[in-house]
Amino acid sequence: MSTTSVQSVDVLLQTGWAEASPGAPALLVRMRDVIVRLGEMAEFSCSFDGQPLTEIVWDHNGDMVVRTEDKYTLVINDVRKELEGEYSCTASNRLGKSTCTSYLHVKPPYFTKPIEPMQCTVGGNAVFEYRVAGVPLPSVQWLKDSCHIQPGKFCNMVNNVDGSGFLKIINVQKNDSGLYSCRASNLRGEASCSADLIVFLGTVSMSQMQFERQKTTYESSVYEQTTEQTSESSLFRGNLSAQTTALHESKKETSGKYSCEVSNAYGSDICHCQVTQQNPPTFITTLTPTAVGEGERLSLSCNVTGSPPLNIQWMKDRREVTSSATTKITFTDGAASLVIDKASKTDAGDYLCKASNSAGSTFSKTKVTIKGTLWI
Repeated sequence: MSTTSVQSVDVLLQTGWAEASPGAPALLVRMRDVIVRLGEMAEFSCSFDGQPLTEIVWDHNGDMVVRTEDKYTLVINDVRKELEGEYSCTASNRLGKSTCTSYLHVKPPYFTKPIEPMQCTVGGNAVFEYRVAGVPLPSVQWLKDSCHIQPGKFCNMVNNVDGSGFLKIINVQKNDSGLYSCRASNLRGEASCSADLIVFLGTVSMSQMQFERQKTTYESSVYEQTTEQTSESSLFRGNLSAQTTALHESKKETSGKYSCEVSNAYGSDICHCQVTQQNPPTFITTLTPTAVGEGERLSLSCNVTGSPPLNIQWMKDRREVTSSATTKITFTDGAASLVIDKASKTDAGDYLCKASNSAGSTFSKTKVTIKGTLWI
């Protein structure tokens, strides 16, 4: 029987092998869902038992793609948006038929080079560089602390046709410090990456920075009233006196309520403040090397403790990973997890979980291996 094409789809059909036995067709090897990016190749493969098999029909979203006699593998050489959806392969003979179904999912844009944290002194320049991929080429937006940034005299934005670009902040000031995000989007979805800009007033030595992080300072100002008697009236003159208490190498036991009391011959006054020691994040359990088969569930988890609020960030091969239709990221009661429902070949790599709060940051990393080579 000849092969008939009913859609303008660049496909390749390959002959599969199955042990044939008399009877109606029966599914031997089930197809798995395929996740690719626009322009990449996608492959669907299955196998049936039954003899004789007189016809194999491939459908896309209910419409026939090709009809053949013995082709168990469908290869799409150049994935386009309209090719996303359900694919089915139906084998039939005079005794009956059997159908296998799978899905083609197209990935949204992704960063091949995410922006990185920057440190800068006041008056200097800060540059966040990125490179993004996607079809069509994604548009890029910049945000600072979740607020959109517009180009201006001291803010240059460049987006190149090859997907690279940068944000340049000129004559950096102290209020430019914060979390910067680069967001890329097209009709397939969006991706984002973030990095901090830390601004220093001047050059600070490492030993001084470490010392300042270990010191907690409490200041209070006392307004003293004194009286001078004159022949006509009483005059009051106020003197401002600043008192400072510094606690070096703050520990958990230094937390609590602090009070400052002042008094003179005319009376007294008191003020209070609450001091809470911030503990940096610490991993109770770390990530462990994981190996799963293609199409199986991939789960990474670890446990973190530290003063709230804790911020959890996942990265794969130095690129940030966020929740999506296929990836679920959660953080509950100190347990951080990343779950991919159906792992693919592209999910293999180095994974890192970073935990941070106002007292510091730490990370745990591991390697994920995907067994098998079905995914393209």
